[in-house]
Amino acid sequence: MAHIWAKIVSNYRTSFDQRESDDFYTRFISRPIAAVLVILLAYLQVSPNLVTLISLGIHAINIVMLLRGQFFLAGLGFIVVYILDCADGQLAREKNQTSQFGMHFDLTVDFTRETTFFTVLLYMAYPDKEGLLVQALALLVVVHSFYADWLRKQLHPTDLAKVSESPGAYTTFKKKLGIRFWNIGARHFVYTVCLLAERPDFIAYYVLTIGTVLTAQKFYRIFFKMLTARVD
Repeated sequence: MAHIWAKIVSNYRTSFDQRESDDFYTRFISRPIAAVLVILLAYLQVSPNLVTLISLGIHAINIVMLLRGQFFLAGLGFIVVYILDCADGQLAREKNQTSQFGMHFDLTVDFTRETTFFTVLLYMAYPDKEGLLVQALALLVVVHSFYADWLRKQLHPTDLAKVSESPGAYTTFKKKLGIRFWNIGARHFVYTVCLLAERPDFIAYYVLTIGTVLTAQKFYRIFFKMLTARVD
């Protein structure tokens, strides 16, 4: 039992990319559960990419729940999907199967999940012209946010360090608590809470306010700060 516990702790500690995955939901809820799940998945010899595909399949079920107006059940499904999303990376490291393909595959699946989610919300808002516009703009923001994330992953590691957040960007207090507002974990948390509360309409307003500002900030950091660093 002590060996299993030590493995769970090791999985959890090695799962962090401090630059991207330090939100509260990921750090204190999803990754600890995923660290336990990885022990079982490794024992069953499940591949990381299969875990990613399973999460995509559960997401498809969530979409059906949304279309039926079963928001609470869809919210529960989103919790499972994000735990699996955290588990696939931990499992890849556990089995020493990390690869560029796996990284891009995982990002592609994340993109597919969020865009289909907002496309369904767009479809559900179709009778309401104002709601249709709101959801369309929200989908546009999410797509551009993923594009910014993709651009960051194409950069050379030395360039990436130049455009990452400076030490003063967040206080130590915020880092310890995992206060983030617009990474994948933070978005999943907001989506889940809104669905469990059966208020999916709040999701679009979150995206159009916080999401728009922080997506623009992503592009600023990538283009302008990298340009400045190269000039220097």
